Amino acid sequence: RLSAPTFNTLISAYGKAGRRPDAEAAFSAMLAANVRPSLVTYNALASVYALEGDIDAAEAAVHAASQRGFAPDRFTYAALFNACEALPARDRRRRAVPHVTALLSSRVDLTERLRRSSARLLGDDSFAALLKSHRGSGGGGAATRAAQR
Repeated sequence: RLSAPTFNTLISAYGKAGRRPDAEAAFSAMLAANVRPSLVTYNALASVYALEGDIDAAEAAVHAASQRGFAPDRFTYAALFNACEALPARDRRRRAVPHVTALLSSRVDLTERLRRSSARLLGDDSFAALLKSHRGSGGGGAATRAAQR
């Protein structure tokens, strides 16, 4: 019997090989085998979709994870940012703002990689302004913790 980590590895490997249908088939097989998906599973799916620039599918995978009680982590945001970066320039900022805002309000650490991705997606000045506004809110999210370092 295959375990969740095995299915997660299959999903990730198929995605990295550009084999989205096989990644989705592995996820379907996981469900059919009554193996419970984890946040890692949904992040792997979101990453598969991000590699193709399919932000709608990546967001759907993240939404499915949250419906099952999983909170986004740094890998979730990285997948969403990668999907946004693959979009045409005219759509990048609009689609990225809600995800960057959610990250800054979350308990996820604002790693240097996430910070750079956010600045690339929004532009340095826009990201700095958004970061400053979240720091000022004192909500205890990633932005507030980043200011305390």
